[in-house]
Amino acid sequence: MVRNALRGLFSPPPKVNLRQTLTPEVLENFNQPLLLVDLPDRGLQAGALLVQQNGLRQIWQTQDGVTLTLESGILTETRGLGGDLMTTDLGRIGAAIRGEINTSARIHRYLNGEDHLEAKAFVCTYAIRPNVPVSTLAGNFNTLRVTEDCVGPEITFQNRYWLDGRGLMRKTRQWVGPNVGYADTELVKE
Repeated sequence: MVRNALRGLFSPPPKVNLRQTLTPEVLENFNQPLLLVDLPDRGLQAGALLVQQNGLRQIWQTQDGVTLTLESGILTETRGLGGDLMTTDLGRIGAAIRGEINTSARIHRYLNGEDHLEAKAFVCTYAIRPNVPVSTLAGNFNTLRVTEDCVGPEITFQNRYWLDGRGLMRKTRQWVGPNVGYADTELVKE
């Protein structure tokens, strides 16, 4: 009996589901941009605040210092996760998302075990589907869904982007890397 009581003392605290915590009432009183970030492979979830913006480049930061850099909503860098995406060359992804082309290349760079950047190249194809309803904490939207299928020598992944009528990425599922998996983002407050 004592052992069971002590086991409870050293158990991790229960995880908070931000989807239940960030109610419409809470969000109504929140007066700054907010991004919900889910790392499903790690079972982690956090809110991130916009800490820097330069044109279309935004840096979002969680309370524990993890940052995600987005360019027009596309993930280009992470810091603080371990196995971070250090830099990304997006190629012509913007043109692909606009439907101007259906194939593009992207390059991801990660630190290897010797603290050197290692580049991973991918060829990506795009499928665009209009009028896809999506439900987020910010509301329900009719979106343009872009599916990006990327193939490299060792890794394949699929990113998804849901853009509203103004071109804002309301929701995304984007590959960070082999050590992190995917990051799901949702624009909660503009």
